[in-house]
Amino acid sequence: MGHLIPLTELAKQLAHRHNFSITLILPTIGPASMAMKSVLDRLPETITSILLSPVNLDDQPKDAKGETRISIAMVRSLPYLREELKRITSSKRVAAFIIDLFGTDAFDVVNEFGIPPYVFFPCNANVLQLLLNLSSLHESFSGEFKDLPQPLCLPGCVPMPGTELIPPLQDKKDDAYMWFLHHSRRYSLAEGKQPGIPTIYPVGPVTSSSSIGRDFDDASGCLQWLDNQPLESVLYVSFGSFGFLSYEQMVELAYGLEISGQRFLWVVKCPAAPTVDASLSKQMSTDPFNFLPDGYLNRIHGSGFLVPSWAPQIQILNHGSTGGFLSHCGWNSTTTIRCKNFHLISGDKIVMRFISARPGTCY
Repeated sequence: MGHLIPLTELAKQLAHRHNFSITLILPTIGPASMAMKSVLDRLPETITSILLSPVNLDDQPKDAKGETRISIAMVRSLPYLREELKRITSSKRVAAFIIDLFGTDAFDVVNEFGIPPYVFFPCNANVLQLLLNLSSLHESFSGEFKDLPQPLCLPGCVPMPGTELIPPLQDKKDDAYMWFLHHSRRYSLAEGKQPGIPTIYPVGPVTSSSSIGRDFDDASGCLQWLDNQPLESVLYVSFGSFGFLSYEQMVELAYGLEISGQRFLWVVKCPAAPTVDASLSKQMSTDPFNFLPDGYLNRIHGSGFLVPSWAPQIQILNHGSTGGFLSHCGWNSTTTIRCKNFHLISGDKIVMRFISARPGTCY
């Protein structure tokens, strides 16, 4: 969802501002989740969504990272993508193909049809600069980045200690690192004016408070609950699609929120396990409330509201009753917060993006 929502918001802007007809083509590894359906079902008529045939990832290690699974799913979906492009181009002229930052293998298929490819990179400029330089960094330093003797100094960016690079870059032996390296080397294949350097268009934030509607299916009742809370009184707690706490962290957070006396809305997910990154869908199919302390739901009744697995984050953050956000500091969350004027809280052992958590990340 962290990649889907920004992409759909970009599609809305392109359709609204430039009168494009948009087709969203989405690789899948199984049936669409309720959260995905909620987003896709509310797209305007000018945007069509196509779910490619599911690919099987059962042969992947149980501890495979999310970035690895996304990348492999894309590679295995290329034959289905080729068939869809054949169908689309037989009756329409395609002006451009915009690809997710983990979808660079689609360049090869897109080029077969003579369609100019672009990469949608919904992260901050510091991360983009880091990935554009990742190949040279990989060649110049054989050890782990956390062992760099000096902070990393990239052009135009604040110095970054190696320990604060994004988690997938902290273990060069992990497949997730190799996939990041693979994609970063292919960004230069995107449409651009200078050889080897893709043209960069700053297009965000693509979501503004004026574009947020209340037509979202509030199945959990969280938005209705917020309607009944005082202005800027609620702390929103969520750690992103791949931000899982350990069981011990989950219990401590539960007790901390309870004894704080603070109103809160918490998106609760099953705690991390050895297989947590292997199957997000399996984690979401288990009731996360089963891992909470005994009697917890009764004790927080009135002061807290729990949502299992996923919540309409943009609507929550733009609600008048929300006054703060305890976050993993993913860039989607950070960007949304910076469009508002309330507190963003990140914590050691929870924050996943030190770069995003910094008060200033690029000059």
